[in-house]
Amino acid sequence: MGLMTWLNGPKPSDDGAQGGGNSRASAPSPSDMAAPGHDDPLPQWVLDLRCHPYCVLVQPMTPAELAGLTESIRNHGLIEPITIHQGQILDGRHRWQACIRAGVMPRFETFEGTDREASDYVVAKALNRRNLKPTARVLLALRCVTDRTNADHLAALAGVGRTLAERGLTIWRRADPDLMNRLYRGEVSLTRAYHHVMGRVSREELVPRKRGHAKLKVVAGTDAGMRAAG
Repeated sequence: MGLMTWLNGPKPSDDGAQGGGNSRASAPSPSDMAAPGHDDPLPQWVLDLRCHPYCVLVQPMTPAELAGLTESIRNHGLIEPITIHQGQILDGRHRWQACIRAGVMPRFETFEGTDREASDYVVAKALNRRNLKPTARVLLALRCVTDRTNADHLAALAGVGRTLAERGLTIWRRADPDLMNRLYRGEVSLTRAYHHVMGRVSREELVPRKRGHAKLKVVAGTDAGMRAAG
């Protein structure tokens, strides 16, 4: 696994990775791309970049947050490069959008690693940027687990205890897509979801979470139906 930084070079190779299941990043409209002091249009390949499926695992910025990031990049330039994997944006879709709106040519770095390393990278970056409670950290990490993920790996990835990680994995392995979506949206607590899949709580008893409980806003939908956001 590694990162290789590059500047205004040629379009990254997609390695055949832009199939129908990948998510299209949301580019600004042509009117949004006009920026004072930036007369040269950005290369078309920059505008046409797509989001890697792992890129959209975490919540999008709000319009106000994106506007603030755009203004920062317009005034100070892009500080952190956008990470590319398999020819797609692995990390930095908001920085990409803000660069286009600000008329600033992005800088890129290429992630070189396995598919599992790529998913771990996205989760680790998100966890490092957000002050999340343990339950929310598990929910974020669960977006990248596979059949080969064990509790020790999930605990290390999310930075939580093994017991909580084991509960999260049990839910992921036994829950149906509807329950997982409700869990990701914060409508059901992780504890009640765990007791449900263990047969201790009925479907009717999966009441909405009470206010004040930690929750993580994520893109709705199953992993197979992820969509780009923002």
